[in-house]
Amino acid sequence: MAEIDSLIKNINSTNSKAESSKNFDQIISKENKINLIKKEFSFKNYRNYFNYFSCIVLLLASTTYLISLTGCDGPQPQCLGQLTRRYVAYFVTLIIASAFLFSLNFVFSLYNFNNYLFSFFQFFIIAYLTLIHDTGFNMKNHGGFNRIFFAMILFVSFITQNILIFIIYMLRKRFWPVLICLIIIFGSFISYVYIGLQSSCKDWDKGLGESRFDNSGNVCKIKFPKFCWMNYLNGYLDINYIFIQDCNLIRMDSKSLVDKWLKNPNAKILGYPRTEKKKYFPDSELEQFQFRVLSEIIDMEDPKISQDIKDKIELIVDFTLEKPELKVRISKDENLMSQRKAVFDQNKEKLLAKNVIHLFIDSLSRDHFKIKLPKTKNFLEKYYVSNEKEKEKKENLSAEVFQFFKFHGVSHFTYGNMIPVQFGKDYQQPHDDSDPAIFYLKYFKEKGFISCQGHGYCGREIYDLEKEQNKMIYENFDHEMNSVYCDPNFTVPGNPYGIFSGTFSYKRRCLYGKDTHDYIFEYSKHFWEAYQDSAKFIRLAFQDAHEGTGEVVKYMDDKIVGFLEFLEQKKALENTVIVFHSDHGLNMPGFYTLVDAEDFFIEKTLPSLFLFVPKNLSNHYRDQLKKKENMFLTPYDIHNTFMHLAQAPTEAYNKIGGSLFNEIDESNRTCAMFKIRDPYCNCIEEGNKNVE
Repeated sequence: MAEIDSLIKNINSTNSKAESSKNFDQIISKENKINLIKKEFSFKNYRNYFNYFSCIVLLLASTTYLISLTGCDGPQPQCLGQLTRRYVAYFVTLIIASAFLFSLNFVFSLYNFNNYLFSFFQFFIIAYLTLIHDTGFNMKNHGGFNRIFFAMILFVSFITQNILIFIIYMLRKRFWPVLICLIIIFGSFISYVYIGLQSSCKDWDKGLGESRFDNSGNVCKIKFPKFCWMNYLNGYLDINYIFIQDCNLIRMDSKSLVDKWLKNPNAKILGYPRTEKKKYFPDSELEQFQFRVLSEIIDMEDPKISQDIKDKIELIVDFTLEKPELKVRISKDENLMSQRKAVFDQNKEKLLAKNVIHLFIDSLSRDHFKIKLPKTKNFLEKYYVSNEKEKEKKENLSAEVFQFFKFHGVSHFTYGNMIPVQFGKDYQQPHDDSDPAIFYLKYFKEKGFISCQGHGYCGREIYDLEKEQNKMIYENFDHEMNSVYCDPNFTVPGNPYGIFSGTFSYKRRCLYGKDTHDYIFEYSKHFWEAYQDSAKFIRLAFQDAHEGTGEVVKYMDDKIVGFLEFLEQKKALENTVIVFHSDHGLNMPGFYTLVDAEDFFIEKTLPSLFLFVPKNLSNHYRDQLKKKENMFLTPYDIHNTFMHLAQAPTEAYNKIGGSLFNEIDESNRTCAMFKIRDPYCNCIEEGNKNVE
C-alpha cells in the first residue's frame, strides 16, 4: 500500500502527461492484483468453511439413512402390525432428510463451494449404502424399498435446490420480468393440479350403476377424502406403459435360470411338483417352500420316472419350443369325484348353491376397483339391480350382483384380514384349545365339494402362516397350482419380496409369454370342465394390485371378464355363488406414501366386496342382501357367509360377525367391537380412538 501511495505522489509531482498515465496504469494494475489476492484469500477461507460444513452434512446424511434401515426381526404379523401411519411417516422423514442432505453436498460441489472430491467420495458412500449394505425387501432388511424412495427424493431435492439458487440469483440481478413470468408459470401449474385434485373425488362415493354411498345412518359414517391422488394420477405411474412391458415381448422364459436347480440340467420338458398333499408345517413354510419345489421338478422325458407320476403332473414347461410355454392341465381324480358326489348328494338339499367361488384380489379398494377394472365393473353392472324398474328389466338374468359400500378391513395388511375370513379369528389370537382356528375349506369338503385353488405366489397361501401359529388347523385343497410361481424366472430364489420381480413387482407379472394371472384362470376353467357335474369350491387369488404404483392390476381386467363370461356361457351362474372381495386397499410403499395421500390411507381399510348370487337365491334373500349395501361389514361377516354356504355347524361361526344372507343387528357395530386398530378406523365418530 505504501508503494501505491508513493506512485500517487509521483503522479502529482510530474509534469509529463505520458509519465502520469504510465504511473496511473501501474497503480490500477497493482490494485487489481491486491484485490485478486484478497478475493482469493477470502474464497479459500470461504471454501474451507464449506468443506468443514460438507463433512458434517455427509456424516448426518449417512447416519440418517442408516437409521432409516432399522428393521423388524419379529414375526411378520407383529411387524406389519407396527406399520401405522405415524411409523411409516417417521421412516419416510428419515429418507427425505438423508436424500436432502446428500443432494445439498452435490449442489455445493456443482457451484464450487466445496472440494469436488466430496461428490466422488459421497457417490461411493451412497452406492455402498444402497447397493451393498442393505438391499433386502423384507421386514428385517428393507433397504431395497428405501433405495427406491431415496433415489426419487435425491432427484427431486437436487432439482428443487437448484431452482431456489436460480431464483436467488434472479433476485440479486434484479431480473424481475423473468422472475415474475416464472412465478406465474409455477403458480398456474400449482393451481391446475389443485383444481384437478379437488375434482378427483367427485365420484368417490359412486358404486355400480347410479348407486352412491349412503351416510345417513347412525352407525359408522364413512369419512370421505378431500383429494383423491390415486384417481388424479390414474395411468401416470404405469412403468409398464413407459417401458412397453408386454408379456409377448418380455417373456421371462430363460432356461439358464432354471437349470442350476435341476437334477438333470439337460432336461427339456419340466414337470412342476404337486404340492396339495404336503403338510403345511413344516413342508410349506415360506423360507423353504421355493427350494423344496425347485428340487422336486421332474424331467418329463426321463424313462426312470413312472408314467403314473407324469400323468398326475398339472404344470409343465416345454423348453423344446422356440418360445418356451407353460402348459396347464387338470389330472382328474375319478375316485375323489365319486366319493365327494356321494357326500354332496346327502347334503345338497340343505346347501344354498352347488358351486362356490372365492375370487380374491389383494390390495384393491372399492374405489380403486372401479377405476382400474372398468370392464369388470361393467360386467357386474349388467347383473346389478338398483331399483324396481331395473328389476323388471333384468328378471330373465340367471344371477344378481350385490355390492357392499361399507365393507371395512380390520387391519391394513393381508394376514390381519385373511385370518378372520378363512379362520374366523382375530389375527393376534387365532387359536386356543377350546375354540380352534379351522380353515374354512374343511367345511366345504365335508359337504362333498371338490376344491381347487390358484394364486400367483410362491407359497401354499397368499400370506405367511407364521411358525408360532402352527396350531391353526389348515385344510389342503384337492388341486392347486402354486408351485409354478416358484420358477426363478418369476420369483428370485431367496428374495420373494422383490419390487422388480415376483409377487410384489411394480412391473407387469409375466411368465413364459403370458400374464401370470392367465394361468390361474386357465387352470380354473380346466378344473370346472373336468368336474363339471361335481360340486366345486374354487379359490382364485391374485396379487396384481399388491405393488406401489397401483397400475399393474388393470392388466387383468379383460381376463376377469373372460372368466365370468366363461361361467356365463356354461350357465354356471345359475347355481354358483361368487364372493368377490379384497382384504385392504393399496398398501405397498410408493409415491402415494411419500405425498401422504389422504385417499391412500382412507382406502387402506375400505376394500372391495361384491356378491354374485343365483336368481333363486336372490329372489329369497334379496331384501336381506340389499339391506346390507350400506351396512358396516367386516371380514368376520365374510367368514360367516362362507360358513352359511357350507352349512357348517354352529360352533364354526365366529361370535361377532353375521352371514350376509341373515339378519344382522347393526346398532352395536363399532371399530372397537371388531378390534380395528387406530388410525385405520374410517368411521368418523370413532376415528380418533385407539383400540388395543
